[in-house]
Amino acid sequence: MTKLNTALTNQLLTDADRPLIKEVNQSKWLTKGEFRRDVTRIMTALTNVNIGYHDQVLVCLNNASAYPELMQALWALGIAVHPVSASTPVAQLLAEWHEQDYVAMIIAPDLAGELLAQLAL
Repeated sequence: MTKLNTALTNQLLTDADRPLIKEVNQSKWLTKGEFRRDVTRIMTALTNVNIGYHDQVLVCLNNASAYPELMQALWALGIAVHPVSASTPVAQLLAEWHEQDYVAMIIAPDLAGELLAQLAL
């Protein structure tokens, strides 16, 4: 874990009820404690599918409160993240996928159907 990630993680350990982040279109804030729990859940999910240290992951998501949680979890596990714009066309995502040694692609649900239809597994 890097010094930055250690510092970010340590910030989440105090004052768990303090509001931290929220969606623009919602009034409820995510607290530091909720953020920390979400990061832990994401880390567990990644570890359960054998994604970890030195792996590369392509990320194509809309900007939302879950994005910083995902980044924190990926970084904490030593995963190299290649974020691309949520508006990236599926053809370009597939080109990126084939050019690099990614172990996973994390995408918005609305892209999944089109992507899977074009991806030869």
